[in-house]
Amino acid sequence: MNRDSPPLIGGLLAALLLAALPQAGAAQPQFRTEVGDYTVFLGVVPAARIAAAPDLVPRGHPVKHGANQYHVELAVVDRRTGQRIEDAEVRVTATALGLNARRVRMHRMELAGTVTYCNYFRLQPGDFYRFDLAIGRAAWATPLKVSLDYGQVVAY
Repeated sequence: MNRDSPPLIGGLLAALLLAALPQAGAAQPQFRTEVGDYTVFLGVVPAARIAAAPDLVPRGHPVKHGANQYHVELAVVDRRTGQRIEDAEVRVTATALGLNARRVRMHRMELAGTVTYCNYFRLQPGDFYRFDLAIGRAAWATPLKVSLDYGQVVAY
């Protein structure tokens, strides 16, 4: 992919789910932010939508469902080369405004030849969240730090 090509969206799984299940809707639109030479994409989809279409996730990828469970997925793209960062270690701290934070390691997932990082989070409808990302690579002296505010979670 060259610099002039638009990078693949980080919410590939969400896009596949939305294409396969027209009645399915992501909790919020995907987010995109640029930090230094990198673009970070964040997608959030109700876990029940993934559970309803397990053939859309790689074999061995956990499939969870339950009240207020969401699949949070992100991708990191080098803006100079257009290449995805496929060898990162990603940790996310999800904080509901005014409530406790939950820090988790994101799992590497490969689907359709692309790599994303994902995990499940329990997000309460009506709450607003901040996702603080720490993206590290062996080649980097310090991790890339990104904070994204996620709008009100809607019930599904």
